[in-house]
Amino acid sequence: MTEIKTETVIGFLDWETPYEGRLRQWINGPVQAESDPYVPASLMDEYPLRAGQMLTATVIQKKSKNKKKGKPRNVRPVVSEIISIEGIEPSVYAKHQPFEEMTVIDPNPRITLEYKGCPPACRLIDLFCPIGYGTRGLIVAPPKAGKTVLLQNIAQGIHHNHPDIEVVALLIDERPEEVTEFKRTVPAEVLASSNDQDIDEHIELGIMAIERAKRKLEAGKNVVVLLDSLTRLGRA
Repeated sequence: MTEIKTETVIGFLDWETPYEGRLRQWINGPVQAESDPYVPASLMDEYPLRAGQMLTATVIQKKSKNKKKGKPRNVRPVVSEIISIEGIEPSVYAKHQPFEEMTVIDPNPRITLEYKGCPPACRLIDLFCPIGYGTRGLIVAPPKAGKTVLLQNIAQGIHHNHPDIEVVALLIDERPEEVTEFKRTVPAEVLASSNDQDIDEHIELGIMAIERAKRKLEAGKNVVVLLDSLTRLGRA
């Protein structure tokens, strides 16, 4: 009897088609590779799977159903079992409320940005335009006015005063050196696409980042998404 080799893989769920998805590695966003394990849509009947989830799964080598004429079927990595979803057992995660079914309320409680030695911007935001859990904000300013620096200040203020909040910085169509600076100065999960990438990649990153934030929220975490910039994402 042939022994079936298995391995444990951690990745983020990306539905390529309605029939199957892939487990992607996450380096500045979803990174596609031929070795990414396939996730059959049939697993959705057994597990509460949604795009953007971080999965720990058991993977086996399995022959593809599609066969090319005159050639043997390819052997590819396929997910056979889900061990955990967002670090939670699937049976427990299934009891969590989906994002779309959550109740929307006014922003509350307040998020304080001021801390000892903070930039003046943190204090000014607290005074003139305070933010809270659930706030949607927009920074409108001409080019080179310091919008990116302001986003960095906000992230630093949240990190100092609210360590329970996970900050996700989404940088779209950005210069690579700006991405590096953001990573070095901001205590956040930085997801970025550079200005030499295709338009489709910018859009894909934006969609996946929002899905990741939703899945974290469903898992009981607090998340703040900082987007730089909405204009470039809209143009994409």
